[in-house]
Amino acid sequence: QRVIVLPGRETGALVEYMAGQEDRMVALPDEGTSEEWLMCQPSGTVLYSVQQAGTVLGKSVMVMGQGSIGLSFTAICARAGARQVIAVDPLDNRLAFAKRFGATHTINPAKENLDEAVNEITKGEGAEISIEAAGFPDTLNNALKHVAKWGKVIIFGIQGGLPGDMTPVNMSSFLAKMPTIIPTVGAASGDAVSHIENMVELKQRGWWDPGEMATHAKKFDDIKAAYDMYESYEDEVVKVVLSA
Repeated sequence: QRVIVLPGRETGALVEYMAGQEDRMVALPDEGTSEEWLMCQPSGTVLYSVQQAGTVLGKSVMVMGQGSIGLSFTAICARAGARQVIAVDPLDNRLAFAKRFGATHTINPAKENLDEAVNEITKGEGAEISIEAAGFPDTLNNALKHVAKWGKVIIFGIQGGLPGDMTPVNMSSFLAKMPTIIPTVGAASGDAVSHIENMVELKQRGWWDPGEMATHAKKFDDIKAAYDMYESYEDEVVKVVLSA
């Protein structure tokens, strides 16, 4: 039986063998490759995150960052009936993925003015749901800046990541918009596996296949090369999957 295992903090995941807890395992179907089903883990955490914002049906949604997490937000919101899905990323190949996954608009802030583009698309109103999926101070502040007044901001990207790390926020734009802030960490939700199980079922019935984001595969012996590739965005990588 193939499973996705959520490791504990004590062991981490980059180990040859691991004793897992049954309530932290997600059974996988027999068909398909392990690499494609594995992507249900990050996409499942995004599914949980979107659910915390309530319905996206008929809403305008902006997603800052189009890595595997941002692309998952784009695909899930599009399939959940969002009226507009605005994907933002400085890499054109990831914006091409976003269009394929259902984005109605794409913005490359390295090539065009983000403020002007968002204002034109939303007719000056901003996005009703603004999502930070990249984990950088500027993407967080842009998510706050371009949310509609009284809109919702989902914060998924991890800022810094070390205990005590602080991220500066533009308080003037934050206070002017008066948004609802929704920080989400699926693994800390109290039920770490159900949203991944839901994503497995959705993939199995053809709702959306997050496995398409596994653009590269490498062996564990090539782990340094895999990390180097991912860090440098080499060969238009979105996600690297390691296997034995």
